[in-house]
Amino acid sequence: VTIGSCNWLSSNFNRFESSACITDNIIASQFFDICSSLAIGSKGLANPLSRDFAVQSARLKNLPTALESEKHDKNNIEVKLLTASDHHTLAKSACKNAKEEILVCSHR
Repeated sequence: VTIGSCNWLSSNFNRFESSACITDNIIASQFFDICSSLAIGSKGLANPLSRDFAVQSARLKNLPTALESEKHDKNNIEVKLLTASDHHTLAKSACKNAKEEILVCSHR
């Protein structure tokens, strides 16, 4: 999961934009759970977007996680900060290497 600070796809923001790339499946799954809850809205009814987020969360929960690996310290999670040109490179890499699908969300 990559969480960005600004809309780096079409922003004139000229200070500092960054994103956090969460590489642990459990934390990414929790992120999708939160998104699913937020997408339900004030009526409290599931909709296609909230269900898609829930499905992504469930998929990630079923994958092996870095926390289960003996080579990782169970108290540390790897987070990568992305800046400027890293965003474009990451998007292109995701398109090239995705095995099934890519989900991109924005307020626009």
